Order: sequence, then structure tokens, then C-alpha cells
Amino acid sequence: MKSLWKKFAAAGLTAAMGVSMLAGCGNKDAKIDGTKTAVTINDEAVSLGAVSFQARFQQAYMYQMYSQYFGTTQIFDQVMDESTEKTYGDQIKESVLENIEELVLIKQHAEEYDVALDDEKKAEIEKIAQAYIDENDEKVRAQIGASKEDVVYLLELQTIQDMMREPMAKDVDTEVSDDEAQQTTVTYLSLAKKTEEDLAADESAADESVSDESVSDESLSDESVSEEAKAEKLEAANKEVKENAEKILADLKASDNAAEADMTAIAAKYDDTLTAASGQFTTNDPTDTTLDAGVVEAAAELKDGEVCDKVIESDTHYYVFRVDKTFAKDETEAKKEQIVKDRKTEAYNNLIDKWKKEADIKVDDKVMATLLITDSAAFTLGQDESVADVSTADESLADETTADSAAAEVADSSVTDESVAGESVVDESAADSSTDK
Repeated sequence: MKSLWKKFAAAGLTAAMGVSMLAGCGNKDAKIDGTKTAVTINDEAVSLGAVSFQARFQQAYMYQMYSQYFGTTQIFDQVMDESTEKTYGDQIKESVLENIEELVLIKQHAEEYDVALDDEKKAEIEKIAQAYIDENDEKVRAQIGASKEDVVYLLELQTIQDMMREPMAKDVDTEVSDDEAQQTTVTYLSLAKKTEEDLAADESAADESVSDESVSDESLSDESVSEEAKAEKLEAANKEVKENAEKILADLKASDNAAEADMTAIAAKYDDTLTAASGQFTTNDPTDTTLDAGVVEAAAELKDGEVCDKVIESDTHYYVFRVDKTFAKDETEAKKEQIVKDRKTEAYNNLIDKWKKEADIKVDDKVMATLLITDSAAFTLGQDESVADVSTADESLADETTADSAAAEVADSSVTDESVAGESVVDESAADSSTDK
């Protein structure tokens, strides 16, 4: 679940400066003193209200994501680190605090890059912050503890961050050679090896169709069966899997045009659950891939359209594959773009790390302790599309690009609390940077 947390944390604030509703679902009488200072960065005080506002939006986003995709809203009391007993609610607080520290440092260095907010952006921010006051129930605002000034402050920080991304990476080399980025593409079938659990499950399913008297004494679920017998059954099962792989390979090689043959259709003769997949690797860096190392090694010896003449075996699978292109133009160009993005991200993160090391950052733990993110005090999220998105965000530096697309789907939906009316406004661009930590 930790990887899911990172993804959702990155996607927690997505459509910059969109109009959204934060509806309180917990104790309506719960309030925090948002005027207190939560953290000081180089003598610049940040209120608890500002921290709370961003944290509550992230909380609402996670609430919606988990309820939509996993059917549960019991999230924030879950322990994510047994050694420290840190919960997901605690992690949200830490993530948001780190992000705000980053935002403030970027603002403090903006003058060095001749970056400043113009009157038009300030007017847009003012409009959005006022909507937060106008469109949100007073009780919800009391729970969040954020004033209009807190919202303005956050929007200014996040807008400046968007404006600073490119300047902070301006010295990055954007030239990438074909040799560095070259991609080789393959089409492959992966046949999973059987495990003892697979065989036990198969036998259990088969046992349900026969009487207890007819069940074989040699069932893998029978504790009396020796380890040697289990191993023999497993070996026999995987021998059959490998034989199927070899038959598929033979049919593929015998086809009229192996370079374009439908591998899924060929495999269906032996296993109709198999589906061919496409994969790629960096030709001159075989470790830069998610493909099996054995497949990559064998593919390096093949030309366009050639089928590997043997089944490749890993610890968990058998592979049948062919090389489609040793120099895949479109994939290589996409890789070049990704390399430049990675360079920019590295430059951006290096500057943030440098500024943090030089900064004097003081967190008031007692004040932060009053901000509780728990399952008993959840928030929901909705969106009003009547107010235009005024984002200037450049997503080229986002570390979690998959999170952005997932969040875009959520932005089209609305989760409401019948006890609270109105909609609020928030800049959602900053959360991506929280995953850079």
C-alpha cells in the first residue's frame, strides 16, 4: 500500500486552481486555530490554516480515490510504518508540510530568476480565494481553519512554483543522441509457471465437483503428501507449461510471416487465456526496461522481425518473443523527451535540496499536533466546472505522471455531503512535487 500512497499523494492536488468543495464528514464542532504558526522558513511564518487547507484537500482526494477504486473509506487510521506506528493521516501532514517548505523556498529565491506575479495573476488568485469564502459552509471553514488570506498565500506560492520550474532547469542539456535513447521493441507471450498454491487451488476446485470418497489421497492439500511428491507434481505441471510454450514457438516460426503474425491467435490453440504484449528496452542500456533480463539478452542478437528460436525461461515464466524493431523511431523520440524531463527534474530537485540545507526551518510540533487527519473526521471532494482553470502549471517535471491521469478522471466526478452546501477553491498543482522528496 505504500506505493499507492505515493501515487495518490502526488495526485492529491491536480487541476491547478480549480473550483472544488471540501465537505466535512466528521465532527462539525471540531475547530483548529489556523492563525497559529505551524512552521517558519528563514523567518517567514506559515500559518496552521495554510497547512490545514492543503492537507484537507489532499485528505479529501484520497478519500474519494479509495472509496471509488477500493470500496473503502477507512484509510487515515491505517498504520503505514509498524516501526513508528505512523498512519496515513500522519503521512499526509508530513508530506504537505514538506511541500509547503519547498514552495516557500522557491518563492524566496524567485527574484533571482526574475519571476514575480503580475496583476492579472493576482486578480485571478483573489477571485479564487474569495470563492472559497463565498461558496463554503462556515462550519466547514471552521474545521479547516483557513482564512481567505491563507488561501491567497497558498495560491501565490503554487503559482510561483509553476513559473519557476523552467527557470530552475534552464541550464539542463536538452540534446539527447539516438545512441543514448535508442529503443528496441518486442512482442512477447509470457506463460506463468505453476506454483504449489496454483496446484492446490486447482485440486480444491476439482474436489468440489466430486464426493469426499473419490478425492485422491495424493492431493497437494493433504498434509500426508511428502514434499518430494509435491515437487514431482509441480515439475510435471511446469513441464506441460513449457511444452505449450515450445509448441507456440514452433507454430510462430512456421507461420507465413512470423514478423507480423498474430501471436495471441497462435497461442489460443494451446491456452486461450494468453495475450501477446508489447515491450521495449534501451538498446545500449539493457537494464533500462521492465522486460525480463533473459528476453533482453536474447533480443540483442536478433534483427527486425526475427523470432527468438528458443523459449526463454525465468524463475517465474516462460517467454516466446520476436523483435519488431531494433530501432523504433517513435519510441526512441519518446525516450528522448523522457530523458530531458528526467534531467530537468533532477536539476529542480537538486536546487530544492540545496536551498533546504541552507535554510533555517523550524516546525512547531505542538501546533501541528492539533491538526488531526483521521477516519472519524474525513472530508469529501467535488468540483464546479463553472469557474475556469487558470493554471500555468508545467507538468514536465512531475515525478508521478501516472497519478496526474488518474486524478484527471476523478476531476470529472463529484462527491457531496448532504449536510454541507457550497463549493470551495484550491490550487491543486503543488502535490506532484511532494513526491520528489
